[in-house]
Amino acid sequence: MSDIAHTAESTLRPYGAFLVAAPAGGPLPKTGIYPMRPSFTGTSCPLPRPNHPCEGTLGVVGPGERAGPDIKHRIYPMRPSFTGVTAASLHPPKPSECGRYWRESGRLTGRVHPRLMAAEPPVSRNFRVFMATATYDVAIVGMGILGLAHAYWSARTGRRVIVFDRDARPRGASIRNFGFITVTGQAAGDMWQLARRSREVWAAIAPALTTSIQHHGLCVIAQRAEALAVLENFAAGEMGAQCDLVDGATLHRRYPGLPFEDIETALLSPYELRFEAPEAISSLIAYLQREWDVTFAPGTAVLGIDDNTVQTSTGNVAAGATVICPGADFSSLYKEALSKRGLKKCQLQMMRLADPGFRLPFAVQSDLSLVRYEGYAALPSAQPLLNRIENEQPDHLRHGIHLIVVQNADGSLVVGDSHHYGDAPSPFYRSDVEHLILEEFEKVFRRPPPPVLDRWTGIYPYADNPYFVDAPSARTRLVMVTCGAGMSTAFGLAERTIRDLLGDTA
Repeated sequence: MSDIAHTAESTLRPYGAFLVAAPAGGPLPKTGIYPMRPSFTGTSCPLPRPNHPCEGTLGVVGPGERAGPDIKHRIYPMRPSFTGVTAASLHPPKPSECGRYWRESGRLTGRVHPRLMAAEPPVSRNFRVFMATATYDVAIVGMGILGLAHAYWSARTGRRVIVFDRDARPRGASIRNFGFITVTGQAAGDMWQLARRSREVWAAIAPALTTSIQHHGLCVIAQRAEALAVLENFAAGEMGAQCDLVDGATLHRRYPGLPFEDIETALLSPYELRFEAPEAISSLIAYLQREWDVTFAPGTAVLGIDDNTVQTSTGNVAAGATVICPGADFSSLYKEALSKRGLKKCQLQMMRLADPGFRLPFAVQSDLSLVRYEGYAALPSAQPLLNRIENEQPDHLRHGIHLIVVQNADGSLVVGDSHHYGDAPSPFYRSDVEHLILEEFEKVFRRPPPPVLDRWTGIYPYADNPYFVDAPSARTRLVMVTCGAGMSTAFGLAERTIRDLLGDTA
């Protein structure tokens, strides 16, 4: 990109500058940097030029419009939450034509931040801009599912919201999971209610997302008589009221294409939803930008929070309230408060298998889940099952293994997982743990597992309590889900937190 200094640095207003980009030699003038005045409320103006009477406005070409000498360009007030289609979108976008421009230490910087050059969400042809002097009603730290859920409820109240994340795009536990919104099996009471509420929100916004629900419901297959007793106990309670306990013949008759001919009993739950996790998170970001005018600042580390000022690696931003959702980062912000929570890190191990030749209408779990999920494990009937598994599958329990199987749109299966705890779990994938997971897969599906296509690990925070919400100050909340159920509970928990912080939710 060239000619990035049409306006001299000395003439810039203290509010910052926005860079309007067009390819050199294109139908619009070359790149220009234009002063910004928040007080400006103009309606229309030709593309602004240095020393033009409309100095302080921003001209953008609307979608589908063509540039020309007589074209009037849309002008927007100088709002930090500005979203527009820049001149660069009149041509096939190049990575260098997409990105975020900023002022740094009072010095004009016109280059693209190297971590923000990829032309894909959340940085795309639809520029989202924040200035170091911007003011927002709510700042969210963390672009995982918990941070996004807080952004959703904040924006629904009509607040101006910005979301920071040190990474250029989500890469943590929120995209390394099953994409499985789990209701059945959550601990009775609060967690079950949070999961049900979160499931309602996911179902409500799903039609507006660019990804789709891959399947509905859950099938828990009983492999032992003791497991059947647990499922019967569960189905007789409040949480199992809408679940259906079926024998193997009924299951085979309803789903003849599945390899479950020989099973004796299964529990069918209607509640669960399943998305492909990476697509669900990127789609949710795009939805929050498009529908709720949420501003995203990826590749921006938050260094500290002082009263109403969020100190970031690209400058300070004023915010009326702040919510910190740090995930498995225990040291960057509020280290002392987090150190009192007894936090550990839990490493999980998962894989993607080739298309098995059948289509799952639901997620699948086995006996191992009944001694891991609190909603089953807390039942009196669970102890005999645990005793038997301790005798028959001690290695599975030692590695925290239980079986979840879900299916992607391309037919491949996502299978897992294991759980290892510590201050700094090993980053390395273990073949012996994979073997144990696939051994359980073969027992449930009565066939060898398909070839492994991908393998990965993930890290999430763990503590004795499933979540917490701290209030370091009256206008700040520190929120963490510490049981691996972020996808399943985030919307419900965030709704409560925002109502407490802001006094309302829409």
